[in-house]
Amino acid sequence: MYGRFASLIMRLLRKGNVSIEAKVNQVRLGVFGLPSDVGLCGAGWASVLLVRDEPLGQCCVLASARNFQQAGSLAILASGESGQKFMDQSARSFDSAVECGRRALFFRITDEYAKIMGRLSVNRLFDEIEACGVTAQHAVLVQGGQAIFDWQNHDLLIKQWRAWKAWAASHHAPVLLIIDDINGADGLLPLLQSLPELVPNLAVLDADCGGGLLTVERWAGQDRSVHRQFGLKLSAEDKSLHSDGSEMNARGGAILYAPDQGRVIVTAVTVAGVRGVPAEWTVVNDLSAMEAVCNNAVAATILLHADGDQEFETLSRFVHRMRLSRPRSLKIIVREVGNKLRYNNELVLLRLGANLMVHKETPFSRLLQVINDMATQTFSRLVESEYLLAVQAAEPNRVAGYLSPPIFCREVVAMLKRSERINLGHCLIRLPILSRLAQLDVLQACQARRFGDIFTADQHSVYLFLFACRESDVDSTLDRLFSVPVAELFSSHIIEPTPELVLESVGQLQRDNENSPISDYSVMLQLGLPILEDKAKRPIATTDPQEKVVQISSLSSIEISEPKLTYPVVKHRTMRPFPLPRHATADILSTLSKQAP
Repeated sequence: MYGRFASLIMRLLRKGNVSIEAKVNQVRLGVFGLPSDVGLCGAGWASVLLVRDEPLGQCCVLASARNFQQAGSLAILASGESGQKFMDQSARSFDSAVECGRRALFFRITDEYAKIMGRLSVNRLFDEIEACGVTAQHAVLVQGGQAIFDWQNHDLLIKQWRAWKAWAASHHAPVLLIIDDINGADGLLPLLQSLPELVPNLAVLDADCGGGLLTVERWAGQDRSVHRQFGLKLSAEDKSLHSDGSEMNARGGAILYAPDQGRVIVTAVTVAGVRGVPAEWTVVNDLSAMEAVCNNAVAATILLHADGDQEFETLSRFVHRMRLSRPRSLKIIVREVGNKLRYNNELVLLRLGANLMVHKETPFSRLLQVINDMATQTFSRLVESEYLLAVQAAEPNRVAGYLSPPIFCREVVAMLKRSERINLGHCLIRLPILSRLAQLDVLQACQARRFGDIFTADQHSVYLFLFACRESDVDSTLDRLFSVPVAELFSSHIIEPTPELVLESVGQLQRDNENSPISDYSVMLQLGLPILEDKAKRPIATTDPQEKVVQISSLSSIEISEPKLTYPVVKHRTMRPFPLPRHATADILSTLSKQAP
């Protein structure tokens, strides 16, 4: 008896005995506002929508079912735990269509039947649904289609898709299979991509910052070298999916079209006193006004200002919020005005979602060129969903100045470990002390007062650790940290520019201290110097970092001074001898003695 193995549930929605068997040539996917040639499921084809985000998938599949039902007679096959719920929701949304005399057939495929079908071939399913009333004029929508395929047995998988292709080709209405692979956990996309002849129509629905993405991997009639991608937004009122108007090349990460692609929104401080600001730019007074203006922004460029570390937390939180709530086609550029940002704060902004940092030395004419060059780019780096977790890796420990050797080693290791996930560059500098100078006098000349800048000493050298300091910045930093020219204190400086070399040197210092305790000058160096911290006091996350990220495509390199999230790995130490120092004069010794306690 048909249906004995299938445990099929069938419901008929009709008015009297009237049914409509009109041929259905094309039906659209359940996304409003797509271009006219996109998302058309044609008769004779088995089209596949791979769903990688559950909320967006539910909205899209229900809307697709309504489109199918409104076009003509429809058969819905639903599987899995959500199958019954989906059928109920679909039936309720079809009530108005019953008056038109259209019919919908509902079949539920149980887990047991899915296993039997795998053993007896999918043709058994076709026979049974046809016996239950499905004709060649019925459009067919399969929800939870992943359950009816054997993804582990490649040969069987090919046979199953070949059977679906043949059955769809004999059908006079569209066939759409919805396959769930939430967050790509089961890795089904590569398998489907490898079957271009059997699965000619393949689209992927995924979440994106503040909305969704529909990627057309391939579709009948579409150039196979082009992977079209469309930005989506979810309506808060009726939970329907709409195109946001943007189209991208998924393979190249370039914007092909967006309604506001050339728009620039800038804070007033960013362009204060600047000549040649384009008249079409939108200038706003503050970040609140910026957020309001960007409410419907898709691919615009927003230009923000950063004045050193002042109000850094407000700025960084704004960047993070905008990146997670707007499409990845939105460009966020931060320009330095007034004071410069610390290197680690630059990296924080990039990590939170800024496309680009523009240093204050960059001419405005160059900035205009960069904005124009970036018009087609999209954002692709990983962004933490939790603000505190995102900034924690780029935050130094709240220590500064001289530390005893054991504490120095412990703090250096801790800061290296916490920042290793973002490849934040640090430098350890070993400074051999000139033999004619007293060790304590040299230590008193070091005025490291920013969090993360710490130093200690053994019998022969000063060890200075600079958090988030690039090797190219070491020389200028040394000039700033010492009250006396470094050439008059040290014979050279040896730079350890990678975590591996830093850990090697710190490990040796630890072993030396264990073998023969090194002098601790902590008491004598408590000079009461104020600690220079960032203007913004940011809270530090106390939970262990967890990778909560949103996958969002890589910027091409831009010839502007831009901090990178990765830094070149230098496998060797850099030794730079100072010019031959002159003999310590009375003036130098006097300067050093004045700093003694």
